[in-house]
Amino acid sequence: DVANAVFDGTDAVMLSGETANGAFPDVAVATMAKICRSAEMGVNVYQTFDYVRTFTLHPVQAIEAVCCALAKNAVDIRPGMIIIFSENGKTPRLLAKYRPPCPVLVVTSKESLAKHCSAYYSMHPMLLTSPIKNVEELPKLLERALKHGVDSGLCSAGKEVVVLSSTNVAGGTVSAAGTDPGDALLQREMFVTLAPGALDLEALGALAPMSSAQDPKLSAKTITYRSTVIDYDMIVGDRAPPRKTKIAVTIGPASRSPAMLEQLVDAGMDMARFKFSHATPSTHADTISALRKICADKGRHVATIMDLQGPEIRTSYLINRDTKERVSKIELKAGDLMSLYGTNDLSEDSFVGYRVEGEGIRLGVDLPDLDQVVKPGQQVHLQDGAILVDITEVEAGKYVHGVVRNGGSLGERKVVHIAGLTVHSKHSSMQDMADIQNFAVEYKVDYVAASQVHARSDIESLRNFLDDCGADTVRIIAKIESVQGLRNFEDILEVADGIMLARGALGLAIPAEKVALAQAKLTTMCKVAGKPLIVARHMLETMVSNPRPTRAEMT
Repeated sequence: DVANAVFDGTDAVMLSGETANGAFPDVAVATMAKICRSAEMGVNVYQTFDYVRTFTLHPVQAIEAVCCALAKNAVDIRPGMIIIFSENGKTPRLLAKYRPPCPVLVVTSKESLAKHCSAYYSMHPMLLTSPIKNVEELPKLLERALKHGVDSGLCSAGKEVVVLSSTNVAGGTVSAAGTDPGDALLQREMFVTLAPGALDLEALGALAPMSSAQDPKLSAKTITYRSTVIDYDMIVGDRAPPRKTKIAVTIGPASRSPAMLEQLVDAGMDMARFKFSHATPSTHADTISALRKICADKGRHVATIMDLQGPEIRTSYLINRDTKERVSKIELKAGDLMSLYGTNDLSEDSFVGYRVEGEGIRLGVDLPDLDQVVKPGQQVHLQDGAILVDITEVEAGKYVHGVVRNGGSLGERKVVHIAGLTVHSKHSSMQDMADIQNFAVEYKVDYVAASQVHARSDIESLRNFLDDCGADTVRIIAKIESVQGLRNFEDILEVADGIMLARGALGLAIPAEKVALAQAKLTTMCKVAGKPLIVARHMLETMVSNPRPTRAEMT
């Protein structure tokens, strides 16, 4: 599952329950990182580059042509690293589009860009303390960047490095030669240099010149796409190039302590996702503050994703009826009677569910007119579709009764899916806007993930609202989890800054066996458009309770 997402060409993969509520959050991140590194060695970089270039509409802007040429040089040379200088973020985004086969060090003075690079394939930021003032600073900065690349493990010593520099990154002061930069022409220069230090061929692993993985002649002599770049040393050896696919990690009760956050950063977390359908804003604020202190101490740049609740239907909090204490889950059995009630009172004291011995389960749903939208004979899906409830009776204005078809563990605030129902919740929209106003601006989140995006207008409205709130640097990730989102995907992709393929919800909106087709199509479209894609949900699901994933999840 993870490896196939990498082979498809995703920018990032995401862990959800594995890290939010699982028993081994740091192990799940480390395992995901290892799988990504191994799978990336099997990606045919020649075919990937040719495909993206062929299906990109031409002509393109000059900066994209330069990025395309830069990626092509990297495919041909297979350098240890690429170095680019950027202040507006366009160069790293377009370079990531062409899937460079090596790490890219993005030298920038913009902290927001350094964080946004956490979602771009193969991009790694080096943050400057001040902007570049004139072009005469570039040679010294290049020396620093080369040393940083080797010291951080992005590039092997003595390996070729492809560099793209531009007069556009200088801040506009008069150069030493006395030229007024306002009159100077924009100049870009691409060249190849060497990383400092002596080259150690043994340390190169899959990047070694004698590796069959680098011989394009062998590609033409093999049959399958994926076997063209894999040799036996890759399979049995223990060396792999630096990871290029990014990892988004959902933060929850199991992972929000400072000690665990530090372990997640060390294990390879690139983005931290905070679900605003769970926990309180103050809890998220404390966690973000702790995370940023850890990142500052370690010199890391982990992006923050504010995942809005959106127009979703969710179950209530859970309690033990006798003690009134909160519980994390209720065990359901096939044949259990269940009574669902709809409400807009979402306080933790009254919006609760519990088991009544001998009578069944009483469970709240945050849809006030629940009794008006379901009928006997329908099914309600709980816990991402893992638990089905057959509706048997509807009491107008009261309860919706049903029978649990299959057992399982039901957690708090889980998504409810009712086939054929499209939700438009005024309450959730108002709550999202309040969260943005009160949280996104103050805590300077890097990305906002919009749930249940159905059309282009959803993104345009959110963009306008963010700009009006002073959050113009916040990027928008559109979550695709409905049939409407799929049908309008091209329009959504045009205005969104990135895409999250929410496979859990999407697998309930379309036949589950068709999710792989949707994943392949959306991944390809995102690559050609140069927009980052995060493949989410059920990547390493068994690691919620086990320290090792299944082989199927890994592949």
